[in-house]
Amino acid sequence: MGYVIYVASSFLDTWYDKIKRKALELDKEENKEKGLKLLPVEGFKIKNPLLRFLFPHLVDTHNLIAKVVELKNRDLGKDLDGYKHQTIDAYQYSFRRLMAQQPAMFVEVERYYATARFFRSMTVTFFI
Repeated sequence: MGYVIYVASSFLDTWYDKIKRKALELDKEENKEKGLKLLPVEGFKIKNPLLRFLFPHLVDTHNLIAKVVELKNRDLGKDLDGYKHQTIDAYQYSFRRLMAQQPAMFVEVERYYATARFFRSMTVTFFI
């Protein structure tokens, strides 16, 4: 049941992406070229205090995704590059690369992922 709730609640990911893009101001006309470029960690400040409180590591997360996309594009080419599926493709790429190159670390990531699924489904269940 928890897995079904987890999958059903995955629509929240779209909201999170919209909040992230708004907080990082990536949709503003002057920032369009930034896309998935690395953002400066020093000196970059999220203007909205609530978003800054809720997502204190948002710039780091964005930069990690940008770096993984860069590695994916280097290894696989830019064929799979695109706005909507870029993060998903980067996630799958990093997951598979970790599985092949660092099996022990992959097991730890699997444990972390299972815990995240559990807490997501538990949170949605408690909310309902």
